[in-house]
Amino acid sequence: MPSDIVIHDAYVLTVNDSNQLYERGTLRIDDGRITDVRTTENEDAIADADHVIDGDGMVAMPGLVNTHTHLELTPLIGAFSDLGLLEMMGGMTAIYGHIADGEYDYLTEAGYKL
Repeated sequence: MPSDIVIHDAYVLTVNDSNQLYERGTLRIDDGRITDVRTTENEDAIADADHVIDGDGMVAMPGLVNTHTHLELTPLIGAFSDLGLLEMMGGMTAIYGHIADGEYDYLTEAGYKL
C-alpha cells in the first residue's frame, strides 16, 4: 500500500526520548500519522506515495507541535477580512521598523545553529 507522503533526504531532528538525528532522513506519513523515521535509502526518491518530497537542504522535526500563537490579537480575528494581504500589511510594514528593534534582538541569533 502506498504512503500518503514520503519526505526524503531531509535533516531530521526527532523529538523522541533519545532525540535521534538523521543527516539524511526519510519520513513516511500515512493517514496523518508518522509511520516511519529512518536514514534515507536511494529508492526513497522514487517511493510509491501520493506525494514524494525532496527534503534536501530542509529540516524536518516530526512530532514537534507548534503552539506558537498571538493571544493578544484574538479580538482582531476577522477585523481585516475584507482587505487583501498587501493592503493589510501595507500599514504594518510602515510601522514595523519602529517597533521591531528591541533590547532582546540578540536572542534571534542565539539559537542552535545546524
